[in-house]
Amino acid sequence: MDWLLANQRDDGMWHCREDRHNCLRATLDALRVAALDAETAHHPAIQRGAMAARDLLLKRGMKKYHV
Repeated sequence: MDWLLANQRDDGMWHCREDRHNCLRATLDALRVAALDAETAHHPAIQRGAMAARDLLLKRGMKKYHV
């Protein structure tokens, strides 16, 4: 979990690979893993990731993201 939290992108999401856009799927996977531990689920990085994913899902033009 420490590695996961330390590798969050500036916009709150995580990436699939270094040479790609931030990845909704990787972010959702990180959120699923964090949900297994109540303390981690309330970590500010996880909250920021959840808000970033929510905002992205509500935007137009999501096709640039790996879904």
